[in-house]
Amino acid sequence: MDLTINKVNDEYTDSIFEEISQQFLNMAIEFEEQDEQVEQKNKNEQKEKLLNLNKKNDIYQLETPTPTPTPTPTPTPTPTPTSTSTSTSTSTSTCISCTCKNSKPSLFQIAIAKSYEEISNNLTEKTSTSTSTSTSTSTSTSTSNSHFTTPPRKNAVLPCQIANCTRRAALKRPKNGAQICRECFCSLFEDEIHHTITSTNLFNHGESVAIAASGGKDSTVLAHVLTFLNQKYNYGLDLFLLSVDEGITGYRDDSLETVKRNQNQYQIPLKIVSYEELYGWTMDAIVREIGLKNNYGLITID
Repeated sequence: MDLTINKVNDEYTDSIFEEISQQFLNMAIEFEEQDEQVEQKNKNEQKEKLLNLNKKNDIYQLETPTPTPTPTPTPTPTPTPTSTSTSTSTSTSTCISCTCKNSKPSLFQIAIAKSYEEISNNLTEKTSTSTSTSTSTSTSTSTSNSHFTTPPRKNAVLPCQIANCTRRAALKRPKNGAQICRECFCSLFEDEIHHTITSTNLFNHGESVAIAASGGKDSTVLAHVLTFLNQKYNYGLDLFLLSVDEGITGYRDDSLETVKRNQNQYQIPLKIVSYEELYGWTMDAIVREIGLKNNYGLITID
């Protein structure tokens, strides 16, 4: 059961990461376009600033006359920290001219980090929720009915839910919704019928019991299970098959062949009672007499 659940979880995780990869691809294209637009915008702004500075310098040189040099005393230079000036000039020049993306994370990098964080949180929440739900469900189910395990999720492929059975589930019982294998279904079906027979004292030892046999699936299953239980639990019943031949050509004669095969298979007697023996008429003869349309006519049977 753990292997099957892990397989389903792996398929579910693969489908999630396929969707995530597609989302990341779309986001990458979008953020790259945004980064290019921002970069181009910054370049244009820098060009405009340089042009404005050049224009201002040209105007200043035209309007301001060249001053005559006058001797001035050389001032005593004040000591300034070299590292501070260097770092300031460096940082200033870097801020103006640097277009490198290493100075700070791009929008795409920030979005990727946030997306991974959200996805990991969602997967953690889903895993913890499913684990707690399955634990609580299995606890409540085992308390109410220890014969079955947790009810299966819809459309999930699970092993048989009968205790100590490792076979794969083949059907879902309408009675309680449990998914079980074919072998366990047959065993439970036979056990429940045996319980009904014994708890209600349905039969007495030595009785003759007729099994109405039409050749269909219901009467065939009834003949099989009664024959099997009679031998297994020694009911002491005298079983035999009883069929009614209405005399319908192409219908009842075919189904009676199936009943005869059941007789040979289960080795129990077969008695066929026909309309013709009881009343002197078959259904085909009645239809010929009264017609297909006038089926409300009365026939006097001697």
